Amino acid sequence: MMIQNIFGKQASFERRLLFTVLGAVLAMVDVFTEPFGLALDVAWITVLFCGLPIVFQSLASMYEQLEIGSNFLTSVALIALVAIGDYHDAAYIALIFQISILVEQYLSQNRILTVNDNWLPTLNDQWHEIQVHLEPWAPIMVVCSIFVAIGSYAVTQNLVHTITLLLVLCPSVLAIIVALYQLTHLVVNAPHLLSLSNGSKQILLFTTIGAICIYAWTIIWAIMGYIDPVGAVLLFGMGHMLTLGNVAMMQHSLAQ
Repeated sequence: MMIQNIFGKQASFERRLLFTVLGAVLAMVDVFTEPFGLALDVAWITVLFCGLPIVFQSLASMYEQLEIGSNFLTSVALIALVAIGDYHDAAYIALIFQISILVEQYLSQNRILTVNDNWLPTLNDQWHEIQVHLEPWAPIMVVCSIFVAIGSYAVTQNLVHTITLLLVLCPSVLAIIVALYQLTHLVVNAPHLLSLSNGSKQILLFTTIGAICIYAWTIIWAIMGYIDPVGAVLLFGMGHMLTLGNVAMMQHSLAQ
């Protein structure tokens, strides 16, 4: 319980913000000091501050709910990067995910949305349908991503490429489904969106299509090996922020 309070879902926003800021500062220090080969590599500390919460949250989900989510794949990828000595990338990736989680927790505290262990927004009544349909499929997609990653390594013998697939394949597919659901409702002018202004709908259409394109590029570039793990997570993070922004904007507009 104490570990959950410090690192897991129950961690306060202030504590998570502190860890994230410390991790960001140390990551910047690492960038500037890496060429000098310091005896104490501060990237390790960033991994601890930003990576452990993801690992503990994944373990808690498996223990409490007997299911695996995208956080599990992220945890495996982080552990694999550390195991092969690439803890600089592990630090940067953990930091990016922690920033994303921090944004989600802030929005959740303001009753705008919450996000589950598969990086899916948990929406209000009008959007709850997609959540219900996707939840049972998420663990299956996680397992499929694992097999794809294993198959990739068997063919390419490239562990970095395998780690990239573990990090972004499953969450990107799930995110595309959510974005397509949003896009469909916007295009057909669903009844629960009639209160949105034309300007808001145009912005949402533009950003939703942009998010879908970013997720698709992430998947294609990851499969083709055109992008490294950090770049893939950054690209996915851009799409994820667009998706969260869309949901937050939509809920805010509907609440008025």
